Amino acid sequence: MRRTTTWIGIGIAMFLSIAIAMTATAALQNPSASPLTAGKVQLMSAGPMAFGPAGILFVGDSLGASVVAIDTADTKAPAAPVKINVEGIDAKIAALVGIAPDQIAINNVVVNPISKNVYVSHRAAAVPMQRP
Repeated sequence: MRRTTTWIGIGIAMFLSIAIAMTATAALQNPSASPLTAGKVQLMSAGPMAFGPAGILFVGDSLGASVVAIDTADTKAPAAPVKINVEGIDAKIAALVGIAPDQIAINNVVVNPISKNVYVSHRAAAVPMQRP
């Protein structure tokens, strides 16, 4: 009896694994099955980032307890090799937002594997990460 129960458990586990794999494969092959919603991204805090297929940027929002997918439309490969230099990026971002360079905290830096463009998530260092 114990042996039969084990085989039934293994069979159910295999069935569930195959069903999950087939669902995931279908979702990847049919991008229209889960389209992105157009609109403004609502983030409480931009943290970890990663690129998915076709220039989709995934941004983790630790305070909002969510992950958003952003279609960057950044899918054109560069014509020539790209040299990436992020030296002094904190000062450049600070100048853009109008604060001192020592007030910028870089959360994450990722490079689009297709276009080689650099994406940075940051926050004002003087502002602690907390819920509003």
